[in-house]
Amino acid sequence: MVGIHACREVLEVRSHAVEKIWIRSQWSKHADLREFQEFAVHKNIPTREVSAQALDDVAQSHQGVCVFVEERPRLDWQALEGPGEMMLVALDEIEDAHNLGAILRTSWLLDAKGILIPERRSVGLSPAVCKVACGGAEHVPVESVGHLPKALEELKEHGFWVYGLDGQSRAGVWQNEYPEKCCFVIGSESHGIRKS
Repeated sequence: MVGIHACREVLEVRSHAVEKIWIRSQWSKHADLREFQEFAVHKNIPTREVSAQALDDVAQSHQGVCVFVEERPRLDWQALEGPGEMMLVALDEIEDAHNLGAILRTSWLLDAKGILIPERRSVGLSPAVCKVACGGAEHVPVESVGHLPKALEELKEHGFWVYGLDGQSRAGVWQNEYPEKCCFVIGSESHGIRKS
């Protein structure tokens, strides 16, 4: 996890899972980085002062901090079978890390319960994705599924309505009313939603 906002959120939400923190050399000159050092000392988390190049090797635009975690949020599949309001997002072959990060950030703000992505031909969670998500990766689980159309069929069996989003639509997504359980499918940047 890299970036000030993403790293702050992981420390706030699941500090128990943090293995270690890397902080850029000369961290004491930067208030944000001093905050990470103080937190690490308070929680007894190992820290290491590293060069900017070492952080660059993990991810570009790291903002001087990298938090290593043992686990990530998981989607509660059993909860999806129950009643109540639930929104999911399914991404059909999104390939750009910044797009996944932006979708994660927006999904968090909309209280989505999870994001489904196909195992192949799709960007996965990475430090760059988490940085763009600005903490959203701590609240919205991203799950890889072997066959996205099959996963959508299973959601339908549990009462979900599945909607495909179209960037050329004349109506905005929030101009409609939706059932309690719904899943929005977003297609790839180049081809949109696959026919399958």
